[in-house]
Amino acid sequence: MKFPTQYRAAEPMDFRSAAFCASAHALVQSTGCALLLCRQELFIAEGDAEHAYMALITHKSGADQSPLLH
Repeated sequence: MKFPTQYRAAEPMDFRSAAFCASAHALVQSTGCALLLCRQELFIAEGDAEHAYMALITHKSGADQSPLLH
């Protein structure tokens, strides 16, 4: 899977940029998660869309399971 922009250490991440928005929208389309959650995970991942994608997929698969009650 290829996302529009990969931020590098040399480039400061700007969550207001068009590239960040494009990455967030690509995450919405590829994961089916809400835009707010995709933007949040992308921000936490410091603009690394692949890392955010993996976090969203993990979160989504964990949300499908019923919680364990003790």
